[in-house]
Amino acid sequence: MVNPYFEQERRKYPRVYASLPMQFRFIGEFDKLPRDTITKDLSEGGVRFSVDKFVPVGTRLVVNVLLEGYHEPIRSTAKIIWTRKLQYSDTYEVGCQFLNLSEEGRQKISRFIAHQPPA
Repeated sequence: MVNPYFEQERRKYPRVYASLPMQFRFIGEFDKLPRDTITKDLSEGGVRFSVDKFVPVGTRLVVNVLLEGYHEPIRSTAKIIWTRKLQYSDTYEVGCQFLNLSEEGRQKISRFIAHQPPA
């Protein structure tokens, strides 16, 4: 039996806990303003954050994450990979995979992560 505390990390990119301002909008909602939220964690591969309603896996969004030390947000489309309801709450957490993060955006996230404690 494998001890889960010593299980090898399967993520491609390291992640860090990070409470950063973020906006998102569902693809196709061009007539609606982006929704504000705060990230829970971040990696070069994606982001975790809270939403106020259930969002199905596979849903695509446009995300803007404002990293500390930068004036312009990181922009990318993203796909919901998982979703879960938070206990004792009407809130859900979602994990998103970046789909078209620019190389510049990836480098900014990498530099940000390098200066944070690991998640």
